[in-house]
Amino acid sequence: MELRLWNDLLWDEQLIARCPEHRVKLDVLDSDNDLVEQLGTPIRYAPHGGFMCPVDRKGFALPGEDYNQLRRHFKVTLEAKDWKDAKIVSIDGYQVPIARVRTEEDPDYWVEARINDTKQGKQLVVYAGKRGERDKAQIFIDTENDKISFDQNNIHPNDVFVRLTGEFASGKKSTLESDAV
Repeated sequence: MELRLWNDLLWDEQLIARCPEHRVKLDVLDSDNDLVEQLGTPIRYAPHGGFMCPVDRKGFALPGEDYNQLRRHFKVTLEAKDWKDAKIVSIDGYQVPIARVRTEEDPDYWVEARINDTKQGKQLVVYAGKRGERDKAQIFIDTENDKISFDQNNIHPNDVFVRLTGEFASGKKSTLESDAV
């Protein structure tokens, strides 16, 4: 069984708050610090005020929520962690990244590549720029039509690369090349 630290308390898989020191189930107190729940007795309806460790009687405050709201908040937070790596599929036509690679080799320039799912299919986008500057080149690689294009509103790829060549499965090559070559 796993315990998770959240809001300075340990929580088990049954959404039960446990003492961070003794790991026992905490007693639940109402707003008058009277016992509401103790070691397995059911929670009766009452505005909750906090928790108390049955071993050393140390109190723990509820962070602005009643016990049931806090348990629900923990549950949805826990469930969100399970879904953080889920693939996102676009249903309204926007590009959705499904893979991403970023290099850190050059101290002066950076390059990032993403595979996006678009209405037209998968598209490879390469972003590149000089470190410390806001502008970047955006290069679109269309594997369906064997072509390379770039965003005209950003810096030209030749301001970052001397030569950029795409070799496609069909054997066709497409090149963007700077005059400096």
